[in-house]
Amino acid sequence: MILTGSTVMETASDANDCSRRSQFIVDAPEGRKMLRNALYAAAVVSTALFVLNAQGQENRPCNIKGNVSTQGERIYHVPGQKYYNDTRISASHGERWFCSEEEARAAGWRKSRV
Repeated sequence: MILTGSTVMETASDANDCSRRSQFIVDAPEGRKMLRNALYAAAVVSTALFVLNAQGQENRPCNIKGNVSTQGERIYHVPGQKYYNDTRISASHGERWFCSEEEARAAGWRKSRV
């Protein structure tokens, strides 16, 4: 838990909720706006889908897209598959990213047939 002025952020994901971002900034006294923006930025970075390797270069190991079909079926797509580039991930629909096919299967998702 992070106490900043009159607002308490329970988790980093609370601070990463863009719909609540203005609350964290508006509630802050003028001198604390920068602190709140820094905390928000830290939450975004900590939940990003990429990591930096030792040389500081971007490395994206989690590039498998977990998509929920209109019938509610959980299907994952790997780079190079027919619908990979067209597939968009929406966390609000229960969709997510995976770092390996094994992780996707263990979570109950199946590979796209095309």
